[in-house]
This record gives sequence, structure tokens and C-alpha cells, in this order.
Amino acid sequence: MKVIDIYIRSYEGDYQWLNWLLKSIRAHVTGYRKIVLALQHDSAEFVAKGIEIHKDPQYSSKGRYDQQHSKLLADKRCQGADFICHVDSDCFFHSKVNLQDLLVDGKPVVIREQYRAALARRKEKSDVDYMLSRKALAEEILGVEMEHEYMRAFPFIYPIDVYPKFRSWATRVAGLDSADPSYAQSDYVGWQKLRGNEVADFNLLGYVAAHECDVHVFTIGESETPGYKWGLRQTTPVWQGWSVGGLKPDIVAQYQKWLQEGKEFEPYPYVFPVGAKAANFNEMTLEELVALPGIGEAIAQDIIREREKSPFMSPFEVAMRIDGIGQKAKRKLDRLVEAGDITF
Repeated sequence: MKVIDIYIRSYEGDYQWLNWLLKSIRAHVTGYRKIVLALQHDSAEFVAKGIEIHKDPQYSSKGRYDQQHSKLLADKRCQGADFICHVDSDCFFHSKVNLQDLLVDGKPVVIREQYRAALARRKEKSDVDYMLSRKALAEEILGVEMEHEYMRAFPFIYPIDVYPKFRSWATRVAGLDSADPSYAQSDYVGWQKLRGNEVADFNLLGYVAAHECDVHVFTIGESETPGYKWGLRQTTPVWQGWSVGGLKPDIVAQYQKWLQEGKEFEPYPYVFPVGAKAANFNEMTLEELVALPGIGEAIAQDIIREREKSPFMSPFEVAMRIDGIGQKAKRKLDRLVEAGDITF
């Protein structure tokens, strides 16, 4: 059995929602080691068996910034875990589920969707602008062009190694100082402040997990599993509300109904295409590199010399270190990575 910890970052304004989430976990969830709560305010009411509480420092006047950062450091509070399961305070486990059953062949499933499809469902211009702005924040930090949105459905389950891999990536691309014990809180908050109030945590972790970790990647509308539709309650054991809108009586009534029903959740029967293994850019031969779009023999030789010093981590880094790789060639490499044809 894999070791899975549940990580929740909350704040005082969401404590009503948090209490209901914890009730749903106790009533409906098995297959995990412990619950880790990261809080900034008084947490006496949550001291209970099986709940580990960590006090988060406050670096910003907007708690939303600090919440993002806390999630990106979750591995430091879940040492010894194989995977971390993220849920937010306004989530609720509506059915009984063993978290082990959400793994496929011992691996978590990273769900994503093409931006063109995700944006097409947005009816309000403000919703479109918000999605595009958080996409831009993730792209700046990772140095890639993202074709997919990874913030699709709770719970988000990631392998423990995605967190240090993200920090290493962000250090090399965006200059965030992961050597700092606090992982440059001010730097990450600064990125968010520059772009407004975007949410990027699960886009960042999802992208890195899909491209750097041993996970299954499920693309809504493209993978082979029939009948999957984003937002269907049958595809996830978690329902998410909207804490800003308030915990209204009808929501509480629905929570109570789900607890009384105690239905069993049947994990979605994902089917993943079996294809050729992606080529690792850092292991490709001269001939294989030359066959890539925008790379001639001279550039391929430069790539081989450079990667002997240190491996490349992304198309962005290739463009930064190799003369002759412009934005057009970088975009083509980005698309090959997104398609799963090459890895780093």
C-alpha cells in the first residue's frame, strides 16, 4: 500500500467549510496515513487525533498568495509519504472512497484539458481573463507555453518528488531561490503580485508532474476513456463549493444528505493509450536531434556539448543556453513535450 497524506491549507475565514471537509474525511475517506493542516491563525479547535497542524508564517496581506506557496512546500510537512492528496477547505468528499483506489497501477492520474476547450465553456469575459492570467503566471515561472489547464478536479494527488522538481525547475528558469529554507516566499509572492491575484499552484505542480514524474496523464476529450465529462460528480469523489459565496443553508443540507447516504464511490475506469515511449531530450543521438524541427546539425552538436555539462530541464532552458534556438523552435519543442513525444 502506498503512503498517502492529505494536505489542507486553510485560513480563519474558511474554518466553517474546513469543519465540514474534515467531517467528510472522517466519515468517507480511508487509505491515507494522516491529515496535515497548514494554518495561519488559532487552530485549537482542530487539534484531534490523526490531524497534524503546522503554523504558516504570514508574508503577504493577501492570504491567497501565502496559501499558494504553502502548497508548493507540502512535501516538507509530509516526509515519508509516497503521494500527497490536496483538497481545499471548500471541498467535500460526497462518497466513501479509499484513496488507494484513485491510483491506477500504483500511480496518480494527472487530469488536464486543452485551453481552447476549457475557455470555450466560459461565458463571462471575466472568467476568460482570469483563466488566461493564471496561465500567463504559470508560463512565466516555468518558462513554457502551456496548451493545457491542469486545475481540473479535486482531489489533486501528486508524487512526493514533484515538489523538489518544481522548485529546481523554478530556480533555473525563473530565478526563484529554492536554496532558501523558506523557498523564497517573497519571490513567489512577488510573482503573484506582479500579475494580480492569479492561482497557479496546481497548474505548476500538474505540469511538472505530467512531464517529470511517473504518473498517468489523462487529457479530457483526447484520451481513450469514453464518457468522461469535466464537472461530472461521477468522475471524482470530491465536490467543491465556492467559499467566497458563503456556506449557505442549501449547501449544509446537501452535506448532511451525503453523510447520511454514505454511498460508495466507484473510481472512474480510465483507459490510457499505449504508445511508444517518449524520447528523452538529454539522451537523444545527434541524428535524433537533427530530426527535430528547427534543429540543424551544428545546433545539435552544441546541444550535446552543453548537456554534458548539465542536463536540460525544459525547452525554455534549451533556448536560453543554445544560440540559434529562437522562440519559433522553442514553441515547436514545447508542443512535442505537451504531446508526450519527448521528455526532459
